[in-house]
Amino acid sequence: LEASYQLAKNNQILNNIDQSIANSYERATFKKISPSQLSALKELYHASFLEFTENESASQLLLPFEKKSTPELSALTIVANAIMNLDEFLTKA
Repeated sequence: LEASYQLAKNNQILNNIDQSIANSYERATFKKISPSQLSALKELYHASFLEFTENESASQLLLPFEKKSTPELSALTIVANAIMNLDEFLTKA
């Protein structure tokens, strides 16, 4: 989880979720993200963001080591975790 958090935090571009996800994917897999992969990961981001927005304490529970966890960073951490569980990451990185 901490590795996913660092990947998300280091690639987060405020107000540009597409680029944040694309940067995380490329840094983890050394490949450009396809439009279908980006779409799927954006869906995951939006579902996670909604959950973290509705439940304010969930971000702190997910990232207890982050003093100022936000729904955006928490959702991006979930996406980064998904990226790190893809075959592209596990077999190439």
